[in-house]
Amino acid sequence: MTEVTGYVAGRLVEDLSFRPLEPREYRVRLEGHRGEGIRKEGGFFCFPKVPPGTYVFHAEGRGFRAYRQEVKVTDAPLVLRPPGENELWVTVTASRDTPDFREVQFKAVNLTRVIRAGAAVLGKGLETRLLHAIGPGEEAAARLEPGDPIATGSILRLVREHSCRMRFSPFHLFNTGMLSLVGRITRGVTPDPGASARITHIDDRPLKARLVNGARLLVVGGRSPVIMGSENDLVCPVDGDGNFHLYLPAALVNVNVTIAIESAGIRHTYTEPGGGGRRFRKIDLLETSRETEALKS
Repeated sequence: MTEVTGYVAGRLVEDLSFRPLEPREYRVRLEGHRGEGIRKEGGFFCFPKVPPGTYVFHAEGRGFRAYRQEVKVTDAPLVLRPPGENELWVTVTASRDTPDFREVQFKAVNLTRVIRAGAAVLGKGLETRLLHAIGPGEEAAARLEPGDPIATGSILRLVREHSCRMRFSPFHLFNTGMLSLVGRITRGVTPDPGASARITHIDDRPLKARLVNGARLLVVGGRSPVIMGSENDLVCPVDGDGNFHLYLPAALVNVNVTIAIESAGIRHTYTEPGGGGRRFRKIDLLETSRETEALKS
């Protein structure tokens, strides 16, 4: 009797540049499956002949945070399509409609890679296509297929490609004016592998979650929200040594950033003042919990 199997495939890109990774830059594995992943040029990978079941996909590479995603394999091909990974997010500032297209305007962005004509454009209750390619370079408008008007303040996802985005590790040094927030979380002298760091406020304004056609994005503001990133951008589980790395683009270096450290019932928050560069904090959760109890008594 022929064994029923499926396969898992996907693509890895570098954060910020969205550059596809080369095979020498990463490793992939399926936890629970013995077969090796096949890596190809352009960041593509594949696991053939995978028996149906639930697995955990792992991607690792020098200079990158580990990537992890649970996958359910059947006898049908499974291509990893995590929402919010290889996309441009925009808040609509103005729009106009014609019989031939809808044009949306947004705050100018500098695109490092093209978003091709025909790319999916997704919003709340909206699924359409990009009529003309945009980028690389500065862009502040896009033309979409004709349809219903799009309201000012709407958040749109322009999907460049379906990919898994590899974010940078705590040891990555940026050459630009990024705000790089690095830390090490311990309990006493022992790293706390169950901890995570999360950006919760920008200039004392709380981040709020917006579900945009399947992608959970975090924003600041109300009617015309500023998109800070996906949840995976602003939440960072620590590595095996207790290290985390959160970062914001140069346009946001002058904001005050509040970070919450969470682990097994302990929560500690602190604020980094505005300004670019690399910041490092060592956080002992046992010490911070003792300080909290002392303040209560």
